[in-house]
Amino acid sequence: MSGLTLFLGERNSGKSIVAERFALQRSERPTYGITLPTCTEFADRIFRHRVRRSDLWDDLDLVVPHKQALGRLAERAALSTFILVDGLATLFWVQFSLFGRSRYELDSLGKHLVRLIAGSSTTEWVLVDCPAPLPSKAEFLWFNELMDNFYCSLREALPHEVIHH
Repeated sequence: MSGLTLFLGERNSGKSIVAERFALQRSERPTYGITLPTCTEFADRIFRHRVRRSDLWDDLDLVVPHKQALGRLAERAALSTFILVDGLATLFWVQFSLFGRSRYELDSLGKHLVRLIAGSSTTEWVLVDCPAPLPSKAEFLWFNELMDNFYCSLREALPHEVIHH
């Protein structure tokens, strides 16, 4: 089975737990795309998520430069029938803040990701998303536009089921 399911909501609202349960109902060994960098600010949260997931998941570190992240996702989509990316906006934000990617590069990342998801005939995708932590109003505006464009492109590229939590 292939397709796309979105879990959308505010930070710390339980989206990840619901998405993980959903995934385990549909796959014996899903892939978990990790988008948070392992640093002191997020270490406790990452640890709690990993403990909760146990060894039923194959972790895929996406906190790498964008072309490498896309390559990892493409390789995994060829092997796995189920991929959950937890923190889609975080994936884009890390590319901007940690790796210095430009708006153009982020837009390109979004387009490539849409093509990858839409072209995966045997992989079911789950994207978990919430607003990214943006320090300024100017960044919020362009980043919000970037994410809106990404979701519009997804909507045009394939039919999907949207689950709000």
